Amino acid sequence: MASVEKLRESGLSDVVFHQLDVTDSSSITSLARYIGAQFGKLDILVNNAGVAGVTIDLEKLSEILKASKSTNEGVNKLSSK
Repeated sequence: MASVEKLRESGLSDVVFHQLDVTDSSSITSLARYIGAQFGKLDILVNNAGVAGVTIDLEKLSEILKASKSTNEGVNKLSSK
Protein backbone atom coordinates (compact mmCIF):
# COMPACT_ATOMS: atom_id res chain seq x y z
CA MET A 1 0.00 0.00 0.00
CA ALA A 2 2.96 2.34 0.51
CA SER A 3 3.68 2.14 -3.22
CA VAL A 4 0.12 3.13 -4.06
CA GLU A 5 0.36 6.10 -1.71
CA LYS A 6 3.65 7.22 -3.28
CA LEU A 7 2.12 7.02 -6.75
CA ARG A 8 -0.88 9.06 -5.62
CA GLU A 9 1.40 11.64 -4.00
CA SER A 10 3.22 11.97 -7.33
CA GLY A 11 -0.04 12.99 -9.00
CA LEU A 12 -1.42 9.67 -10.21
CA SER A 13 -4.93 9.72 -8.79
CA ASP A 14 -6.32 6.63 -10.53
CA VAL A 15 -3.98 4.08 -8.92
CA VAL A 16 -5.82 1.12 -7.40
CA PHE A 17 -4.62 -1.76 -5.24
CA HIS A 18 -6.57 -4.94 -4.67
CA GLN A 19 -5.05 -8.00 -3.04
CA LEU A 20 -5.33 -11.26 -4.96
CA ASP A 21 -4.40 -14.79 -3.96
CA VAL A 22 -4.04 -16.56 -7.31
CA THR A 23 -4.37 -19.93 -5.55
CA ASP A 24 -7.77 -19.06 -4.03
CA SER A 25 -10.75 -19.15 -6.39
CA SER A 26 -12.85 -16.95 -4.09
CA SER A 27 -10.09 -14.31 -4.14
CA ILE A 28 -10.01 -14.46 -7.95
CA THR A 29 -13.79 -14.14 -8.12
CA SER A 30 -13.71 -11.23 -5.69
CA LEU A 31 -11.20 -9.33 -7.81
CA ALA A 32 -13.08 -10.06 -11.04
CA ARG A 33 -16.31 -8.74 -9.51
CA TYR A 34 -14.55 -5.66 -8.16
CA ILE A 35 -13.05 -4.89 -11.57
CA GLY A 36 -16.38 -5.41 -13.30
CA ALA A 37 -18.24 -3.18 -10.85
CA GLN A 38 -15.65 -0.40 -10.69
CA PHE A 39 -14.29 -0.31 -14.23
CA GLY A 40 -16.30 -2.59 -16.51
CA LYS A 41 -13.11 -4.17 -17.89
CA LEU A 42 -9.44 -4.81 -17.18
CA ASP A 43 -6.77 -3.02 -19.22
CA ILE A 44 -3.58 -3.82 -17.29
CA LEU A 45 -2.81 -6.33 -14.55
CA VAL A 46 0.55 -6.56 -12.82
CA ASN A 47 0.94 -10.04 -11.39
CA ASN A 48 3.50 -9.86 -8.64
CA ALA A 49 2.71 -13.27 -7.17
CA GLY A 50 5.33 -15.50 -5.67
CA VAL A 51 5.54 -18.78 -3.81
CA ALA A 52 7.85 -19.22 -0.83
CA GLY A 53 9.34 -22.40 0.53
CA VAL A 54 9.54 -24.36 -2.72
CA THR A 55 12.47 -26.67 -3.46
CA ILE A 56 13.70 -26.23 -7.04
CA ASP A 57 15.94 -28.38 -9.23
CA LEU A 58 18.35 -25.74 -10.54
CA GLU A 59 19.19 -27.66 -13.74
CA LYS A 60 15.51 -27.96 -14.67
CA LEU A 61 14.96 -24.32 -13.76
CA SER A 62 17.82 -23.31 -16.04
CA GLU A 63 16.26 -25.26 -18.93
CA ILE A 64 12.87 -23.65 -18.32
CA LEU A 65 14.36 -20.15 -18.17
CA LYS A 66 16.31 -20.70 -21.41
CA ALA A 67 13.16 -21.87 -23.19
CA SER A 68 11.17 -18.94 -21.82
CA LYS A 69 13.88 -16.50 -22.87
CA SER A 70 13.92 -17.89 -26.41
CA THR A 71 10.14 -17.65 -26.64
CA ASN A 72 10.08 -14.07 -25.36
CA GLU A 73 12.91 -13.00 -27.66
CA GLY A 74 11.03 -14.43 -30.63
CA VAL A 75 7.87 -12.57 -29.67
CA ASN A 76 9.84 -9.36 -29.16
CA LYS A 77 11.49 -9.68 -32.58
CA LEU A 78 8.15 -10.32 -34.25
CA SER A 79 6.38 -7.45 -32.50
CA SER A 80 9.12 -4.97 -33.36
CA LYS A 81 8.72 -5.51 -37.11
